[in-house]
Amino acid sequence: MNKELRWSVMIPRMGAGPFNCARVTGNKPLFALSFKDKMFQEIDQDFCNYWPDVPYYILDEQEPDYELYKDIDFVFNVCPCSGLSS
Repeated sequence: MNKELRWSVMIPRMGAGPFNCARVTGNKPLFALSFKDKMFQEIDQDFCNYWPDVPYYILDEQEPDYELYKDIDFVFNVCPCSGLSS
C-alpha cells in the first residue's frame, strides 16, 4: 500500500529543494515555516508567490496550527547561510 507523504518546508526560499520534494512526493507541502527577519521574507517571497495556497507561518509572530504537525513524514530545510559559503 502506498502512503501519501505528508511534508513541510522550513525557510522555503525558492530553490530546487521544495520543487523536488513536490515532484518526489506528488504533492505540495502542507505548510511553510519561516521568520520575520527581512532576509527570510525576501528569500521566501518567490515560494509564496508560486504556491499562494500553501499556509505560510512566521514563527516569530504566529503560532501554527499544531494539527498540521500530526503524522508529518519530513520537513525540508536548507539553511539560508548556505548561499553565503559559495
